[in-house]
Amino acid sequence: NTGGNLSLSLSGPANYNFNIPPGQQNIYVIPGTYNYTARGCGGAVESGTENLSRSGHEWKWWCQ
Repeated sequence: NTGGNLSLSLSGPANYNFNIPPGQQNIYVIPGTYNYTARGCGGAVESGTENLSRSGHEWKWWCQ
């Protein structure tokens, strides 16, 4: 629950751009390892790599 919208871009086996509203959300992607860029929390940006191969992978985001 970020408390605000989160923009998430994924690049890997497929490319995705999500605008995710506050609260618990489910998104579905082709399994694999992705480079990501997340933007939210009043302009904060985080980038990295995430393995999204496992079914039911839980990825949490929040603003501090």
